[in-house]
Amino acid sequence: MFIMVPLAFLFGKLSDQIGNKTVFLIGLGGLTLLSVLAFYFINLHTLVCISFGMFILGVLLSTYEGSMPGSLPTMFYTDIRYRTLAVTFNVFVSLFGGTTPLVSTWLVHQIGNTLAPGFYLTIVSMIGFFVIFFFFSNTAGKSLKGSYPTVATKSEYIEAVENPKDSL
Repeated sequence: MFIMVPLAFLFGKLSDQIGNKTVFLIGLGGLTLLSVLAFYFINLHTLVCISFGMFILGVLLSTYEGSMPGSLPTMFYTDIRYRTLAVTFNVFVSLFGGTTPLVSTWLVHQIGNTLAPGFYLTIVSMIGFFVIFFFFSNTAGKSLKGSYPTVATKSEYIEAVENPKDSL
């Protein structure tokens, strides 16, 4: 568990450098490919295997923990940012995060396979991968929506003056 905090920090720094969309896709792609394997290791019931399965899940979930704090505020305009972020984030974390244990338990009971939570995570990760791939635009290194544009060079200033709607 102690290694996940530095990993989240590193993924946050990586999302600033290569883009938050790329880091999200890395995490979602990894969960799509490895979540069933992680649950397989967890179900082997030995300390080493359980630790390895949890490590796989922890590393991949660290991509979100490192990227989300910088990505979520950029999705909303400045004048409504905090209230919109608070409501949407908390409602959907409660709705999906709160019901995931219930759904996973129900799937294991209905299917009779202890890998069912891994399959559920794979399906949800595939949906997330396609949503991020097609509908999310990279916000790393860009001005926040509704903020005045920031420029670092004279060429960026000229571009902002010539294309003011693209700058906001």
